[in-house]
Amino acid sequence: MKMNTTLDLNSQIETLCQTMVPFSPRFSRLSIQFADESHQFFRTFFSQPSGTLLNLESLQLIHLTRTAMSITVFDASPRLRHVRLVVYPGVISDTTHFHLPWAQLTTLIVERAAVTLADFIVAFLQSPQLYTARFDLVDVQDGDSSILDQFVSSKPVVFASLVDLTLEFCGRASPDQVPTLFKRIRLPVVETLKLAWHPANYRSGTAIHQRRTGYDHPPAAQSLDCRDWEG
Repeated sequence: MKMNTTLDLNSQIETLCQTMVPFSPRFSRLSIQFADESHQFFRTFFSQPSGTLLNLESLQLIHLTRTAMSITVFDASPRLRHVRLVVYPGVISDTTHFHLPWAQLTTLIVERAAVTLADFIVAFLQSPQLYTARFDLVDVQDGDSSILDQFVSSKPVVFASLVDLTLEFCGRASPDQVPTLFKRIRLPVVETLKLAWHPANYRSGTAIHQRRTGYDHPPAAQSLDCRDWEG
């Protein structure tokens, strides 16, 4: 009986997802919260041609895991500006299967789950139009030194409109690696800048002070919160 009930519920979910498709061009706000293996039921929706969601302005994807299914339907949504993601590590940097129009976003919130350093670099550095950005947890590991080296050698990115930035890092790597990121980030108008370092055990942290950021173009921040984290 339990199996039949589950199959019936899955069938209903799949039918509902398929029903969404004809209305897709009208969506201005979309929030999808995944559970267990529910990704498969959105296959019809996600496989729509890029450019289908012409009126989409705000997107939330909650509990999105890595999947072999390509999610490219959002890639050419000309009005999309606000994105909130709760994703598993590796989703964002899997550019073969996951695409968003990063360059046009003005709000990007990545929260409630740790993302990899590669995820952070893909999402943040490709979004120069951001006004507000928040990454709740970026996991920096010892093996990420090659990623940082490649990043440092790249062209600086200017965030000409970014006024509110929150970055929290964690991991087994030294917090001294984090300032490397700021050597290639320009924040000329930032007003609120919050930085934090969570050690691997999430119990005792090392503060990232303003003098340690290595930031050679100090922003005119009205609010600066650089702290450790007691959890």
